Amino acid sequence: MDIGTRIKTMHCGEVNAIKSPALEKIYHCSGAEIRKQINELRRMGNPICSTRKGYFYASSVQEATTTIKQLESRATRITEAKNGILRGIKGSDLNG
Repeated sequence: MDIGTRIKTMHCGEVNAIKSPALEKIYHCSGAEIRKQINELRRMGNPICSTRKGYFYASSVQEATTTIKQLESRATRITEAKNGILRGIKGSDLNG
Protein backbone atom coordinates (compact mmCIF):
# COMPACT_ATOMS: atom_id res chain seq x y z
CA MET A 1 0.00 0.00 0.00
CA ASP A 2 1.44 3.40 -0.94
CA ILE A 3 1.81 6.13 1.69
CA GLY A 4 -1.10 8.21 0.39
CA THR A 5 -3.52 5.30 0.47
CA ARG A 6 -2.30 4.28 3.94
CA ILE A 7 -2.82 7.75 5.39
CA LYS A 8 -6.23 8.18 3.74
CA THR A 9 -7.59 4.79 4.78
CA MET A 10 -5.88 4.11 8.11
CA HIS A 11 -5.03 7.52 9.53
CA CYS A 12 -8.09 9.71 9.03
CA GLY A 13 -8.37 12.44 11.64
CA GLU A 14 -5.80 13.67 14.13
CA VAL A 15 -6.79 10.99 16.63
CA ASN A 16 -5.42 8.41 14.16
CA ALA A 17 -2.22 10.26 13.25
CA ILE A 18 0.95 8.32 12.46
CA LYS A 19 4.39 9.70 13.28
CA SER A 20 7.16 9.96 10.72
CA PRO A 21 9.41 7.33 12.38
CA ALA A 22 6.63 4.75 12.01
CA LEU A 23 6.22 5.60 8.32
CA GLU A 24 10.00 5.49 7.86
CA LYS A 25 10.03 1.97 9.29
CA ILE A 26 7.10 0.80 7.15
CA TYR A 27 8.48 2.27 3.91
CA HIS A 28 12.20 1.78 4.67
CA CYS A 29 13.08 5.40 3.93
CA SER A 30 14.24 8.57 5.64
CA GLY A 31 12.18 11.29 7.26
CA ALA A 32 13.25 13.59 4.42
CA GLU A 33 11.77 11.14 1.89
CA ILE A 34 8.51 10.92 3.89
CA ARG A 35 8.27 14.75 3.91
CA LYS A 36 8.94 14.84 0.17
CA GLN A 37 6.18 12.31 -0.52
CA ILE A 38 3.73 14.09 1.79
CA ASN A 39 4.48 17.39 0.06
CA GLU A 40 3.85 15.84 -3.36
CA LEU A 41 0.57 14.31 -2.18
CA ARG A 42 -0.54 17.67 -0.80
CA ARG A 43 0.36 19.39 -4.07
CA MET A 44 -1.82 16.83 -5.86
CA GLY A 45 -4.79 17.87 -3.69
CA ASN A 46 -4.69 15.39 -0.83
CA PRO A 47 -5.62 17.11 2.46
CA ILE A 48 -2.87 15.48 4.49
CA CYS A 49 -2.39 17.28 7.78
CA SER A 50 0.33 17.20 10.37
CA THR A 51 0.72 18.06 14.02
CA ARG A 52 3.05 16.92 16.78
CA LYS A 53 0.94 13.76 16.82
CA GLY A 54 1.98 12.92 13.24
CA TYR A 55 0.49 12.82 9.76
CA PHE A 56 -3.19 12.21 9.08
CA TYR A 57 -5.86 12.70 6.43
CA ALA A 58 -8.15 15.62 7.29
CA SER A 59 -11.46 14.54 8.72
CA SER A 60 -12.77 18.12 8.89
CA VAL A 61 -12.25 21.53 7.37
CA GLN A 62 -10.96 22.68 10.77
CA GLU A 63 -8.15 20.10 10.72
CA ALA A 64 -7.18 21.14 7.20
CA THR A 65 -7.32 24.84 8.10
CA THR A 66 -5.00 24.30 11.05
CA THR A 67 -2.40 22.69 8.78
CA ILE A 68 -2.86 25.44 6.16
CA LYS A 69 -2.14 28.09 8.81
CA GLN A 70 0.94 26.15 9.94
CA LEU A 71 2.22 25.95 6.35
CA GLU A 72 1.58 29.66 5.79
CA SER A 73 3.58 30.50 8.91
CA ARG A 74 6.49 28.35 7.74
CA ALA A 75 6.38 29.98 4.31
CA THR A 76 6.52 33.42 5.94
CA ARG A 77 9.53 32.45 8.08
CA ILE A 78 11.33 31.05 5.02
CA THR A 79 10.70 34.28 3.09
CA GLU A 80 11.97 36.31 6.05
CA ALA A 81 15.15 34.20 6.17
CA LYS A 82 15.69 34.68 2.43
CA ASN A 83 15.23 38.43 2.77
CA GLY A 84 17.70 38.51 5.65
CA ILE A 85 20.32 36.77 3.51
CA LEU A 86 19.67 39.21 0.67
CA ARG A 87 20.14 42.15 3.05
CA GLY A 88 23.33 40.54 4.34
CA ILE A 89 24.93 40.17 0.93
CA LYS A 90 24.06 43.63 -0.35
CA GLY A 91 27.18 45.72 -0.11
CA SER A 92 29.20 42.81 1.27
CA ASP A 93 32.57 41.75 -0.04
CA LEU A 94 31.32 38.31 -1.11
CA ASN A 95 32.57 37.18 -4.51
CA GLY A 96 30.15 36.56 -7.36
